[in-house]
Amino acid sequence: MKTASTTKHYVEALGRWVHFAHRDTMRLRHTHPKASFAAAEAGAPSVPVTTLPVDCTGGATVSAPMDGNDTLGDCMEAMACHVDGFWTYGRGQAGWTQSSFALPALENQYEAASGGDNGLDEPTLLTQCWKPGLAGQAAATYDDSLDVDVTNVPLARYCIDWFFHINMMWSVPDDFLQNFQPGGTWQNPDTPDPAKGHGTPLTDIDPSGLYRLFTWGSWVWVSPAFVASVDPACFVVFSRRQFNQQGYDAHGRHVSAVAAAWVAIGGDGAKAAAVVAMFPPVGPSPAPPSPTPTPSPTPAAPTLEGAQAAVTAALEVESIWDQAQAIAAANAGLAAYWPSPGS
Repeated sequence: MKTASTTKHYVEALGRWVHFAHRDTMRLRHTHPKASFAAAEAGAPSVPVTTLPVDCTGGATVSAPMDGNDTLGDCMEAMACHVDGFWTYGRGQAGWTQSSFALPALENQYEAASGGDNGLDEPTLLTQCWKPGLAGQAAATYDDSLDVDVTNVPLARYCIDWFFHINMMWSVPDDFLQNFQPGGTWQNPDTPDPAKGHGTPLTDIDPSGLYRLFTWGSWVWVSPAFVASVDPACFVVFSRRQFNQQGYDAHGRHVSAVAAAWVAIGGDGAKAAAVVAMFPPVGPSPAPPSPTPTPSPTPAAPTLEGAQAAVTAALEVESIWDQAQAIAAANAGLAAYWPSPGS
């Protein structure tokens, strides 16, 4: 029998209801390794520095709809659908087609996994929704996952840059709900409300280090300090969905390079290698295009006016001509004109 335990609250700026599960329903964690640079722990170089800004969504032109969170507490599955959209949108570049998910299929999958409308925890999302394919689409899957300490800012930036996202479960503060404005900025630490458990993706990083948080069909900027204050628990996934048919992601990186970046923070090497094997190997860099030769000037077509002018100029050299001289001069003028008329 289906049950329901979510609650709903009204977001004035959106003019819509949104639904929450209690944060405690999201505390069960999936069994997967914790992302880290083992070499850094051994005293070797630490997490590589990420160059800011990082764009994963074409400047937020990606579509990230409500996906049913205005009627159900399905935010965790909506979060996964948004991440799949980030990958397949390809930052809006030519040759990419963003995924889309039929709302009835999404809601049916969520309700089956949730036992009604009771929210989802991380392992249920991963094993019952994302792994078999989001909203019943078998292709919309993932291949490996890692727990991420989002308060480790260099690591969080690395994950967003290389894998386009961090999945975050958190407790929404009252003032975030009451003062939510699309495109707003939340810089300061806040007070989490566990009654409003939520799941949202972090993506994109602006030049100052703010993350873009997508929720409720919109987005806001949030600071690392805000994120750390709202009881976050996070994970990141590695997926074949990040790459086009040639094996490149929308940052121009080949799957082999992204797989190496995944393994570097603790990802499963065998699973990463299996994804690499799905795509063509990285090819040689294309030869630079040959310089375009400078075309020779095309002679202008001869004209009657040009011929008359050439004959006239030849005859004007002398004031008196006999017939033979005139014919010879006219022929010489035409011969000089015809190979290069107009010169």
